[in-house]
Amino acid sequence: MRYRSDQARNADGTFKNENKLLKTVDKSENSGIIKSSAEISAVGANKFEKGFSEHNLAEHWGGTHDHSAEYPGYTKEQYAERALELVQSAADGKNILGYKLQDGTIARYDVKTNDYVKGHPNIGVSTMFKPKRKTAYFHDRKRIEKGTVK
Repeated sequence: MRYRSDQARNADGTFKNENKLLKTVDKSENSGIIKSSAEISAVGANKFEKGFSEHNLAEHWGGTHDHSAEYPGYTKEQYAERALELVQSAADGKNILGYKLQDGTIARYDVKTNDYVKGHPNIGVSTMFKPKRKTAYFHDRKRIEKGTVK
């Protein structure tokens, strides 16, 4: 997980965890290393540095791009967790469909739950919603965006 440079710090200099969605500071030797688009898998599993940013989550849960009505019984945190889980998952071509854009953005579509999610492993989740046109929406976006499965 990443923290903002302007985020408040504890007395020992570590970042304060102001958000339940931000769980840990990445202190690994790979912290800060950006994956190139070639290292991001179009259909395999991908490890994301983080999920939704606080701002983007607020926009998609109760904000101008509100999808909360599409997820009855979910909390904002559960919505964010589901989006991250799906966008990181491998696409099997049957239950989970997927593609990658040239810039490394990943799209996943869960056929059973009608969840469509997009995000970039270095940036985070950009959106998740239930498209009205279901699988047809996924295939149209893949064609329009010139998504690839390689």
